[in-house]
Amino acid sequence: MAYKKVNDIADEDIYPVRTIFDDLSKAIELDPNRARAYYERGLFNLNRGGGKDGFSDFDKAIKLDPNFAEAYNGRGSLCVKSHGCDKSKAIADFDQAIKLNPNYADAYYGLGNVCGKDETDKAIAYYTQAIKLDPNYANAYEKRAEVYYRTDNFKEALADAEKVCKLAESGYKTLRNRGYKTLRDMRIKLGLED
Repeated sequence: MAYKKVNDIADEDIYPVRTIFDDLSKAIELDPNRARAYYERGLFNLNRGGGKDGFSDFDKAIKLDPNFAEAYNGRGSLCVKSHGCDKSKAIADFDQAIKLNPNYADAYYGLGNVCGKDETDKAIAYYTQAIKLDPNYANAYEKRAEVYYRTDNFKEALADAEKVCKLAESGYKTLRNRGYKTLRDMRIKLGLED
């Protein structure tokens, strides 16, 4: 997934957040033509709440390397996270990421997030494609379960919630807890649990 590198180290107890930002900024200062450094700082900003800084970092990464699929995906993800962003801009970024890398599961996941509540059939199709490309993509299963649940496809929602729980057994406590809550909700809706 696109966020893995920065998320893996963005735990304040292990490595102070300010230090991460400073280190990424220093990398840019040392080599201002390195697209990857802007991309990583953009991801850091995305994971810490977003904002204009994240957009400018992704924009700079794309300017330096127009074939950088991950930077388009990051900018699209930031657009989705930023409530004031035009949905069509996020779609264009995810589409460009897929054009550059047709097997990019995160970009399909992002498109699913853009469609979300409004276009449920499209959202399911995008999440399904992300899962086909990465069968262990727990977040895609979770989001697809939510869409299935909202559209009264409870058996499919239950199957996806169970998959989230199975994937989460490898240690992702927050994901596991969300998965178990979703699973319990599905089981209650199906009359399998009180």
